[in-house]
Amino acid sequence: MSTPPLSPSLPKSDRTRGALLGLAVGETLGRPIDKMSHQNVRTYFKGIKGYVGHERTGVEAGAIGPIAAGLVARVDGLRDSGDALADDLPEEAHNVAGGTIAVLYGDPYRVGSDLNTLQTAALRYAIESIPDAFDADLFWMHLEESARGTSLAQPLANVRDARDFFPLDLADACGGTDTAESAWLFGVAMFARNPRLVEATLLSSVNVGGWASIVGATAGSLLGALNGWSAFPAEWRDELIGADGLRVIAG
Repeated sequence: MSTPPLSPSLPKSDRTRGALLGLAVGETLGRPIDKMSHQNVRTYFKGIKGYVGHERTGVEAGAIGPIAAGLVARVDGLRDSGDALADDLPEEAHNVAGGTIAVLYGDPYRVGSDLNTLQTAALRYAIESIPDAFDADLFWMHLEESARGTSLAQPLANVRDARDFFPLDLADACGGTDTAESAWLFGVAMFARNPRLVEATLLSSVNVGGWASIVGATAGSLLGALNGWSAFPAEWRDELIGADGLRVIAG
């Protein structure tokens, strides 16, 4: 199986913090427009450019949404009681968040779905890579190798040559963004399309619409794992309620 370059140029602690921060930021950016079409995102929001609130979601501006809040609670609970699986994450978000936990905490929840396995493989590759030497083709090869025998093997192969498409066309190649699997695939593909352009990649990802919180959480966690905590705009770190908690639990 293909492996990433070793000796990362950023400390692992910065990568782990970046992965959790990116997951939280991406989920929070996408949550208010979940299940909206791209056209409605453009019409009613003029495109997502930062944290916003929306009455349909109960997400206040700058607040950690369900994925990130669940991560904090579950890691704290793991440390305090040793409990395994908690119920504080939405089922649809469980595998994306679980894959992040698997990398940073040695898979304490033993989640074995295809989505969790592949999110784990993607994050581990990103967190062990050198940002300036990151090769998206090798990354994709690694994912396809990891996906053999899973339900996502063919979808990953289908997207292999579409990663340079414009975001809307790339989303179509991923089968849309309306299911957890297709939203995850699109988030990973957007990361591979522009792995070092953190702000532009994350905003263009969530603005496609669909299951935007899963798209954002996926792309954000990978961008953070590769580029570290400080790669995110200062206002995204400073305005995210609970960001200090993420910094602490990541070690």
